[in-house]
Amino acid sequence: MTPAQYRLQMLVVASLALSPTYKLDPYQYFSDAAKNSFGYLTQCVAMVQPAQVGAATAGLQPGDLKPKTPTAADELRRDLQELALPGPSKLSAPMLVVYALLDPVVLPAWTAQALQTACHQGDPIEVRKNGDLSALNELVLYDAIAWIQGSFGGQRATNVCVGV
Repeated sequence: MTPAQYRLQMLVVASLALSPTYKLDPYQYFSDAAKNSFGYLTQCVAMVQPAQVGAATAGLQPGDLKPKTPTAADELRRDLQELALPGPSKLSAPMLVVYALLDPVVLPAWTAQALQTACHQGDPIEVRKNGDLSALNELVLYDAIAWIQGSFGGQRATNVCVGV
């Protein structure tokens, strides 16, 4: 894991800990050093304070973000596999995936591979790629909201798995 990925890892574990389905104990996935940064790095305020995020992650090492036991590792792996794309069964509704081709946190090759596999198994996914993270802005958000509204309004997904 790279320092750029530390916050994402903490957010994933925090989400699973808050889920009524998974309920992980987040402190089984961090060292004591990482516990001090956990609360701050999983709050929305961290998104608008990049300097503070850098400071909060500066002292962390990849080993600070590892499961404490093999059981905890297995539990996290199982939960992530259940949520991952492609899933264990075909999607029941269309999905929109928007991702950046230049992303140091979620590598584009990972997303492309998951999309390719899911599309080959017949999942209805509309894919939109952007050049880099700076392109993932309000326009992308508004476009995604319009796609969601259209889906609930009965519009069928277009360009399913095009360009995957």
